[in-house]
Amino acid sequence: MTHPSTTHLLPLLGISTMLRVCKKCSIEKPLELFAKHSKCKFGRLHECLDCKNKYHADRYKSNPQKHIEVQKKSFQKRKDTGADVYKGVRNYRKKYPEKHAARQRERDALKLKRIPSWSTEQDREDILKIYELAKKLGNLFGVKYHVDHVIPLNGENVCGLHTPTNLQILESSLNVRKSNKHSW
Repeated sequence: MTHPSTTHLLPLLGISTMLRVCKKCSIEKPLELFAKHSKCKFGRLHECLDCKNKYHADRYKSNPQKHIEVQKKSFQKRKDTGADVYKGVRNYRKKYPEKHAARQRERDALKLKRIPSWSTEQDREDILKIYELAKKLGNLFGVKYHVDHVIPLNGENVCGLHTPTNLQILESSLNVRKSNKHSW
């Protein structure tokens, strides 16, 4: 149950003061911590997101092979019916190109082992914000901008990390000229 002296702070944090008791863990929580469902009371499910996520994680861990087989069958079924199985992915990439670019760079950096173990979720959010800013600048000035690593991930003499402090926004022409070099 939420402590009475902290209840007045919930609206300041963007959380409604409306509370609900989770049917699984029996803990009273803000309504925002329950998944949306139009046919349930208050438009939210009866179990909190933590319990729901734990249930699905436990279910997957109990038989991961079955989960993989179900996914493959579902994919094959959609493919066999002629459905465009990648349509949702393409639409998402078109709608949020900066998010896709940030994820792609993260994937590339992971391949090169350039994301440090001490990197936090806040670092990931900051990196995404840098990519979003580059896109906004491009739209604003009509010039294409790249997010560049100050110290290249795979440079000739030195290798940098994929962290917010190692990123900079450059015009694409400057970034192409810079190439994979680090100037001291």
